[in-house]
Amino acid sequence: MLLLLPACGGSHDAAPERSTPAAEAQDAVALDEAGNGGTVDAAAAPAEDDASVRAGIESILGGNADDYKSAFLALQKAVAAGDKDAVAQMILYPLNGAVDGQQTIRDAGQFVREYDSIVTPAIADAVARQNFADLMVNKNGLMFGNGEVWLTGICEDDACEKQSILVTTLQDTSDLDN
Repeated sequence: MLLLLPACGGSHDAAPERSTPAAEAQDAVALDEAGNGGTVDAAAAPAEDDASVRAGIESILGGNADDYKSAFLALQKAVAAGDKDAVAQMILYPLNGAVDGQQTIRDAGQFVREYDSIVTPAIADAVARQNFADLMVNKNGLMFGNGEVWLTGICEDDACEKQSILVTTLQDTSDLDN
């Protein structure tokens, strides 16, 4: 059984809430110098190092920051190489609305077949340009760019002692720039 890992309560068996990147940015969490959580504008947060992202992962998501960073780097590498099979193994299925916001991708085979219509140039660019230290962290996971990609911890047991970090959202947000 796979369980989603919400940070502060909520349902463990439901997909993360999906909302607009603007709404998610309002929920962005950064840690001040004392380590206290606060809501900040993600664009205004300094990106000198990844300490605040790591702290957010551990305090908000209850996950291991090294595991999240490994998943982040693996996704960047696979997308940059156009490795459809590797990217497909990093997805939580079903992946809803992955093609023009309309289609559900049922499994890795379908994802590989439709990769080019799912991982659009805008999504690939968001993955490539994202710095780990600049990720937004909230109860739904790690957000790339304007919300094109979300990585989320998925519990593999009831105690959530073992989890996988998977992509739960792929969406082209280029129309939001207009």
